[in-house]
Amino acid sequence: MCGIAGITKPLSTNRYARVFSTLARRGPDGHDVWADDQVTLFHGRLAIIDVLARSNQPMVDSTGRYILVFNGEIYNYKVLREQFKAQYQFRTTSDTEVILAGYILHGHKIWSMLSGMFAAVIYDLDKEVILLARDHAGIKPLFYSTAGGALSFGSEMKSVFALNPELTAKDDIEPSRLNDYFVLGYIASPDTLYKRVNSLPRAHYAEYRLRDKNFSIKSYPPVVYGVTNPLETTLTTAVIEHLESDVPVALFFSGGIDSSLIAAILERQQRGLQAFSLSMPGRTADEDYGNKIAAHLGISIERSIFDQAAFDQSYAAVRTYLDVPLADVALFPTYFISSLAAAKYKVVLSGEGGDELFYGYRRQISLRHNRHSGQALLRAYLALPNHPGKGRVFVELAKRLDAAGYYISQGSPSLSTLGVTEYTKIHDLIDKLPQAIDIDKEFYLENMLLRKLDQMTMATSLEGRVPLLSPRLYPYSDQVGARDITDELATKRALKEVLRAYVPSELIDRPKSGFGFRPEVFMRENNQVYEDFTQAYWFLKAFDVPFTRHSRSIIWERFPGLALAATLLVRSIENQSV
Repeated sequence: MCGIAGITKPLSTNRYARVFSTLARRGPDGHDVWADDQVTLFHGRLAIIDVLARSNQPMVDSTGRYILVFNGEIYNYKVLREQFKAQYQFRTTSDTEVILAGYILHGHKIWSMLSGMFAAVIYDLDKEVILLARDHAGIKPLFYSTAGGALSFGSEMKSVFALNPELTAKDDIEPSRLNDYFVLGYIASPDTLYKRVNSLPRAHYAEYRLRDKNFSIKSYPPVVYGVTNPLETTLTTAVIEHLESDVPVALFFSGGIDSSLIAAILERQQRGLQAFSLSMPGRTADEDYGNKIAAHLGISIERSIFDQAAFDQSYAAVRTYLDVPLADVALFPTYFISSLAAAKYKVVLSGEGGDELFYGYRRQISLRHNRHSGQALLRAYLALPNHPGKGRVFVELAKRLDAAGYYISQGSPSLSTLGVTEYTKIHDLIDKLPQAIDIDKEFYLENMLLRKLDQMTMATSLEGRVPLLSPRLYPYSDQVGARDITDELATKRALKEVLRAYVPSELIDRPKSGFGFRPEVFMRENNQVYEDFTQAYWFLKAFDVPFTRHSRSIIWERFPGLALAATLLVRSIENQSV
């Protein structure tokens, strides 16, 4: 796991330090730069596989024609190495060189051969082309801009701004996307908050020709695995693959279905890991279940309390690091548990993806009905003056009348102040999906959950891996019957049935609980949050964001989640000027 950045022009060496500062936490084990008179490539390394200096990046092939910078892990790299070694002389044992060899031998077909998480950039000197590619699920980020007649890119949006003086975050904001953020709590790829900065879509690659500055993007088919074994066998294969590392690996353990399943498979395979878990205020039931599952499986847990002091510590770090705005209170416990694990480990397994691939949310009980009939009524209702309970009424109407509207109602940080225009734009975006129940898989997973995990683990120089998003599991997800989700206990049925082989049913058949907290519990006791919100409120009022038509005190007192969403948004903007 690493951080990458680059631009298609030479940079003065006094600008290098600023670029490397944006990659420092992603790559604490060393950094390097490669440059000629057309391209400058940066790399910061978190050494995980083949930790020797021979695998440092930027990596140049033996002919000097190809230069690669890569962020991620390839779990089938040993299999691919065996396939390539007859035609390519390897100099390292890294997965990095497997990507380089694969591109040299197979061109863009290599992206469809990789099973893992990656954002990769290759410079072909002979063709004078820069190539960008991103993994099947969007686990690893890759932002880019063509502003000022040059291609700039990076694992961090901060890197793109640091590279290209043509860009200034506050001056490049696209006002309509401020509203997009407050509808969904995130901005959906390929858009970002900024007019001239984009996110490369997942399962896509891009080519930038230096001679004519032509930039093109194409999709690629991810690596294909068939359904040839029982789900439990494939899950086991996926989990064990994600242990590939030359440094120790840990586990995030909540006691939920996903992390319990990963832990159970590891214990069965005698590959048990140190588990890290949090105790949350007012969430004793989760802790009790987690402790019982851990005891049954024989898991070693390092449990910490997420209290006011933990929130204060996490908020101080998140406010200064946040790169992409996310209206998710789970940022803070995710950062805190990452910081605990990072004190001893470089790699951690997490259960993200199980809910999206195997239908694990309460809202999916309603989303399985592909309703589209109530859009006009919902728009008319939103146009009414705000009144107490307006948000709750909207939820109930959407639940019965319109799937896309109901999805928005479940995640919008500004539901009580939502306007018609911004609602309509996002509604039309997500309503294009053939099946409403796939909204979480197509939008929420990449744009909220994976961005949160990537940002908060990388903020502590920790690599977060997601075994349940292995390409091996997508065919099984496609076979899951969405219509069978009749009640909450029926959600994620396929994974629960596998887990029953390891854990008693009474520890499985229970209501789902998320990994979050009520923000007002801690916000009121943290003066910095209030100061930041005050700054954010006045900043956003200049853009006439709908919620700022209410007084600052009303938003702070009545809508703390919205206040926090605004604060995090503006802090992410401030952070682009590192």
